[in-house]
Amino acid sequence: MKPILGSVASAPALAVPVRFHSGREVIETLRAMGVSVTPFLEPAELRSLLREGKARAVLEININPALVAVCREFNIPYACWTFDSGALQTCRLPFQAGDRLFIHDKRDLALAANRNARSVYLPFSAGAAFHRPPRESGFQIRILVMMNTYRSAIRMNENEFQKTLQQWPPGSEVRNRLELMRRLTQDEIRNQLDALAEDQLGPRLEAVFQANGLAFFQGHPDRFAMFLMGVGQELACRQRIRLVEYLQRFYEVDVFGDGYWREALEGMKSVRYNGLAPFDRLPDIYNTAQIAIHLSQPQCRNAIAQRVFHVLAAGGFLLAERSAVLAELFEAGRHLDTYASLEELRDKCEFYIRNPDVRLRIARQGQEAFMASHTMRHRLQFILEQLVT
Repeated sequence: MKPILGSVASAPALAVPVRFHSGREVIETLRAMGVSVTPFLEPAELRSLLREGKARAVLEININPALVAVCREFNIPYACWTFDSGALQTCRLPFQAGDRLFIHDKRDLALAANRNARSVYLPFSAGAAFHRPPRESGFQIRILVMMNTYRSAIRMNENEFQKTLQQWPPGSEVRNRLELMRRLTQDEIRNQLDALAEDQLGPRLEAVFQANGLAFFQGHPDRFAMFLMGVGQELACRQRIRLVEYLQRFYEVDVFGDGYWREALEGMKSVRYNGLAPFDRLPDIYNTAQIAIHLSQPQCRNAIAQRVFHVLAAGGFLLAERSAVLAELFEAGRHLDTYASLEELRDKCEFYIRNPDVRLRIARQGQEAFMASHTMRHRLQFILEQLVT
């Protein structure tokens, strides 16, 4: 991704929300590039900025329908860069020809094709605050698992399903079909527990539903994508717990993530639960781990998660689940390494623990690849070019 001369100088004054840490990274990077940026929190603040003429376009991280509505109200361009799969499905408002959607998930990109705005695939990145030189010694963590279980989201989804179910009397055709859909979904979750590479969940569920005459999502790809997000979170929860349980048989494992891990890790004597990691601590945690493990949610394997860029930027060594989109940007065995089963993951952990020189070389090459083509500055240079044109 080569810099485009003149794109910064001619870029419009931007308003950028700070709902996420990534929004702050974007603001800091744009300012370092010389772009006029005004941060804001609420839609009301954006309205004030636009009335005062302090911004000519909005650049958002993920999608907030309320901000899309404000942009329609003032007839200014809306641009969005996603880092969460399924973010596009949260907005039902129409986009306009002048809007720009930078989508990090290839499935979401296909769904965006019919939303009028110009859409382009753009993986996410990591800000300059993540940059650390790769470490040769002084590691504090052997095996790092920095992941959430999504247990609270799973419970919320189940509650919503039960509310829907209660709307129909026992024995009714709709209720019977809903209960069948739930049973088939749970069966598929169990069948997919060992599927740690690529995306099989969506295609398998579509085939199973069609074979059983269930047409709840027929003609509604957005609804199916939202449904798949909930199912994927449930499968991811089970896969991540199994991954930790398996690895702790052989190594000491440090886990960072949501509070449900306390319950899930009960009885695992080789695991240390560290709670949620503050965002500003992430670079040092990744940098001081010998091996960082990554496992995406199944429905997100058409995207490259932020964690991948965070680890590489911090000079860490990454073992990630094998996927085609990851292979497009980074080479296994050169910039990071990959696995497709728990057994392969364990074998590679053992190899890289026993061969620290190889691990360090890959960490260095991974960071070099990130710095050469995938920094936040590279990504925002591309976004600015699109906004200018």
